[in-house]
Amino acid sequence: ASSDKFVKIVGSLPSSKTLIIGDEVHGLGSSHLRNALAEIADYRLGLSATPRRWYDEEGTEVIFNYFGQTCFEFTLDDAIGKFLTNYEYNPKLIYLNEEERNSYEDLSKRLLVLKQRLDKHTDSDTEDKIKMLLLRRASIIANASEKIPELIKLLSKLHVEYKESLSGILIYCAPGSHKRVLIFLEKNGHQKLGC
Repeated sequence: ASSDKFVKIVGSLPSSKTLIIGDEVHGLGSSHLRNALAEIADYRLGLSATPRRWYDEEGTEVIFNYFGQTCFEFTLDDAIGKFLTNYEYNPKLIYLNEEERNSYEDLSKRLLVLKQRLDKHTDSDTEDKIKMLLLRRASIIANASEKIPELIKLLSKLHVEYKESLSGILIYCAPGSHKRVLIFLEKNGHQKLGC
C-alpha cells in the first residue's frame, strides 16, 4: 500500500468515493509505510487492538492525525466470544537468566542516560538511539530462554488434562525464534506430549 504504484492509483480516485481501511493501523505509523495514507480519501477507518505505537509518539501522532481519534473501543473481556474466538488467557510468569538480566539492566542504564540527555534538549539522533535500545531490550524479554521450557510444561499439562494428543495448536513466537521453538518441540515435546 505504500508503493508508488498503489499511491498513484489511489490518487486518481474521486475523494468523495474513496474509503481507506487500515487494518492493524499501528503499522501505518512507521516511516516506511506512511505513503499509504492517501490524503485523497474522504473516508478513513483505522482498525487495531493497539493503535498507539510503542515508544513512537511521532508515528502515533501520524496515525491519529490521519484517521482521527478513537471512536469505538472495547475490552478484551468484551471481545472474547463476541468479536474474538472464545479462548482462555492465562499468562505465565518467567524469569530472565543471569546473562539476559545483565543485558537488560545494562540497556536500561544506557536508556536512562539518553533519556536524561533528551530531557535537556530535543535531539533526533538521541531519539533514534533510544528507540533502538528499547527494541533491543524488548527483544530480550520476547526471546527469554525460559519461555520455551515453560511452553513444554504447559503443553505437557494440557496433554495430561485432555488425555489425548494435542493438535491444531497455534504457538505465536517472537520474531526470529520460530525455528528454535520448532527444534525444541521436536527434540523435547513430541515424545513427551504425544503430538
